Amino acid sequence: MSTANTINLTQIKRQITLVKKVGDQVVIDEKAEKAIAQLFTFQKQLDEALKAVKGQVAEALQPFGAKTLKGKYVTVSVAEPRKDMKYRVDEEAQGKFAKQRITYVVDADKIEEYIEEKGQLPQGVHLSGANKVVRVTVKKEV
Repeated sequence: MSTANTINLTQIKRQITLVKKVGDQVVIDEKAEKAIAQLFTFQKQLDEALKAVKGQVAEALQPFGAKTLKGKYVTVSVAEPRKDMKYRVDEEAQGKFAKQRITYVVDADKIEEYIEEKGQLPQGVHLSGANKVVRVTVKKEV
């Protein structure tokens, strides 16, 4: 792999920790912002390349009736989608070709009211352990 295509993670990590304070706001340093944008650019390019390779492998295996391609460094498997993922059904066909599924959604407001009133979680309710979601939007590729 050439140096131009290598990602220096140590350098990027060092750059990402660079923040500065402007007035009363903490803002990302320009170098760190550029490093993050570059990572997303690399990810996009990598995702596109992997998608192309996967398509080529699936196409190449089809005439042989094979489902797996094994090499020294990788094994690539091709699987059919689950039956229920193979089709999509629009509204007019829902009654005939789709099953209704009932789902329950947590009412966090009611749970928090209960906790405030009783000082504990309601019976049968547990903390999910979900972590904070960090979302980065790339405005412009570097």
